Amino acid sequence: MIVWNERVQPSDINNKTRFFVHNRKEVAQILGDLVRCRTELIASCHHTGKNIITTVINVDQLQGFVYLDQGYDEITSRGILDSDKIIFSTSVGLRVQWTSPKLSSVRLPDGPAFKIALPSDLIRVQRREYYRLMTPMVNPVLCGFALGADTCEFPLVDISSGGISVMATESDDWELVEGTEFQNCKFDLPEIGTTNLNLRVKWIGRIATKNGAIKHRLGLEYMDPSRGNQAMIQRYMVKLERESVVTR
Repeated sequence: MIVWNERVQPSDINNKTRFFVHNRKEVAQILGDLVRCRTELIASCHHTGKNIITTVINVDQLQGFVYLDQGYDEITSRGILDSDKIIFSTSVGLRVQWTSPKLSSVRLPDGPAFKIALPSDLIRVQRREYYRLMTPMVNPVLCGFALGADTCEFPLVDISSGGISVMATESDDWELVEGTEFQNCKFDLPEIGTTNLNLRVKWIGRIATKNGAIKHRLGLEYMDPSRGNQAMIQRYMVKLERESVVTR
């Protein structure tokens, strides 16, 4: 899977010395954890100001290379190959970020992949406020958006203390536009309660699937959430973390 977003998401990591990891073995170990957990990465292309979403598929510490999913969208793949600087950052769980120079395309036994040099250092942040937690795919939480006189419901993909992302469909009645604000958005958080949030679209992702279908993923930020809504979101995130530990 690979996603093309219409703009770079601003990094929320404060690049302080205490967060840097310089040890080669530890860097490889952290990236290896991303492989085992199949953690999504946002790759921000420096020269285009656009993003893709990919995953680390293999770390070769001996040769000093890292391999990433190239996906199925050839246009997107060409776009990132033209960039001379790519910023990689995790989108969920443990917050990891690093910068790589120009990458290359290689063919592995199971298909094409991106190849980069093993980073000489990276940033690792474990503070809870940077977490984005994936939400259940089975019986997903549905988010209600008021579109004129109608209400559309989109499944929740992930949630954090600063915003959410949903999987959306575009229709003839409305357009997916960055900066669009939605008032009084409601979604039922299981065993927690129903939110009433104002949301703003921060980025839009175009997802090309294996069968050629196109989906859209919206990243939305909370607009001045009330303390009650903030508390519900935090309780739901704690619930998701506990359920994740139980199912491991």
